[in-house]
Amino acid sequence: MNFFYDNWLSLWGTFGWWVMMSLTMLIGLLAGRRRWVQRVDELMPQIRRLTWWMLIVGLGCGIASRRSSSSIASPARRRSRSWAASATACRGSA
Repeated sequence: MNFFYDNWLSLWGTFGWWVMMSLTMLIGLLAGRRRWVQRVDELMPQIRRLTWWMLIVGLGCGIASRRSSSSIASPARRRSRSWAASATACRGSA
């Protein structure tokens, strides 16, 4: 368990998981309290309209996430590039 607390990115990911689980449970609580399952026939026009809007929002968020994550190089990639550059420099000087 110690490896979760050694850097802030691991803590941020753990925090994000707990937030996601909490929000999922709160949405389930809201759906149960408002009896959405029992009133599905009444709510179907709104559900159909929201489905298309949420598709657009989800695709937009997916594209934004992909663009932001592809612009950030991982530390392992940076380390391997610097190692390759130093190995090439050593071979050139020998």
